[in-house]
Amino acid sequence: MSGIRLLEWGERAEAEAAWRRFDEVVELTNHTILANSLGNMIRIARATVDGRLDEAVAIRNRTITRAQELGTGLAGFEASSIFMRACIHLGNHGAAIDHFKLWDQLLGRPDPETPPIALLLVHSGRLGEAREALRLAQHDSSVGPLRGSTHLLCQRLETAVLLGDAAAAAAFAEPLRPLSGMLAIQGILTSVARLLGDCDALLGRGDAARAYYEQAIEVCEKVRFRPEIAVTRLNLAELLLKSYPLERPAAMEHLDFAIAEFEAMGMAPSLQRALRLRGRRPRAPEPKTDANLDGLSDREVGVLRLIAAGRSNQEIADDLVISLNTVRRHVSNIFVKANLRNRAEAAVYAQRHLLRED
Repeated sequence: MSGIRLLEWGERAEAEAAWRRFDEVVELTNHTILANSLGNMIRIARATVDGRLDEAVAIRNRTITRAQELGTGLAGFEASSIFMRACIHLGNHGAAIDHFKLWDQLLGRPDPETPPIALLLVHSGRLGEAREALRLAQHDSSVGPLRGSTHLLCQRLETAVLLGDAAAAAAFAEPLRPLSGMLAIQGILTSVARLLGDCDALLGRGDAARAYYEQAIEVCEKVRFRPEIAVTRLNLAELLLKSYPLERPAAMEHLDFAIAEFEAMGMAPSLQRALRLRGRRPRAPEPKTDANLDGLSDREVGVLRLIAAGRSNQEIADDLVISLNTVRRHVSNIFVKANLRNRAEAAVYAQRHLLRED
């Protein structure tokens, strides 16, 4: 966990060194359970910070499968819960909600300290349920409205802001203000300063919000926190357009940067919002299928269609104009995410989920 803590305080190089030492210990001891739990939690965090969001989801799926094989299902669910932020960025909220519901079933009770159900509900547009979940969280006697870990307070602050609950947001923000220079990695993967900026924007404190956004960008650039930089620049652009009309050129620069990054990382919800703000027509989302419940990306769904049509890897590469190695990686990810053993099973899976050539 030392590497996570170092990253939270902006020390990326030191965090990487700590993770290398951890890998060496695991290799020397051949500790499979530790490698699957803490080792994969670290890998999910690193993949998310680097913007490799599909990979973060794939690692989570491998972690759960391996934990079940080892008889350590609860540890697998706990360690891989950090994949939540990748799901939010990809718009795959259902997979994360299902994850935490299954975790509660394994525990035999709801866990008040970890599962951010209210946050996931609000991101998925289930606002009424999110308000009720936040209300229950605020009155949780074991945690209290202003007590608990940094990541728990950040979850509740983000939820309150997205719900437009100014009073709750202001209350959750107060104990976090002294921590604005850190990242909240464990459990939520975000920047404290960005959330404080969002809160102050909601409260109409434009100058304070802007200062927090600028601080968040500085902190995130130091550790190369790719998705968070893009989201913060989008939020800053929105603030500039609303409260600083003379700075429209700067806002457009932030927007153009964010749009390119969202496209590259597959961050569809943020991309749609950024395009609307830029005055461009948002792209219609591709039709969803049951396969998305297994965390398949849009590209992987396309590859699966071609597998079901009998295409070889080389033919898929030619059709999609991508490299053969990239096709192999997509096929491997599909097999892991959907728990498939071969192309025949993939074809059956595709038929079951109504995936076919258009």
